[in-house]
Amino acid sequence: MFDELESLETEIREFQANADLDFVDPKRLSTAVNSLQGTLSRVVDRARKRGDHLLTGQSACTWV
Repeated sequence: MFDELESLETEIREFQANADLDFVDPKRLSTAVNSLQGTLSRVVDRARKRGDHLLTGQSACTWV
C-alpha cells in the first residue's frame, strides 16, 4: 500500500504545481477530494477497530 500512497502524493504535488487553476472544474475537484475523504474515513475506521489509537493512550476521537 505504501507504493500506492506514495504515487498518490506524487500526483497531488504534480497537480498542485502544474494545474492552471483558472481551468480546473471545481465540481470535479470537489468530487475527487470527497472520494479521498471517504477513503480516509474507512482507513481510520479499520485502524480504530484494530485498536491503533490505544497504543498511544488516546481516544478514537483525538487520535487522528
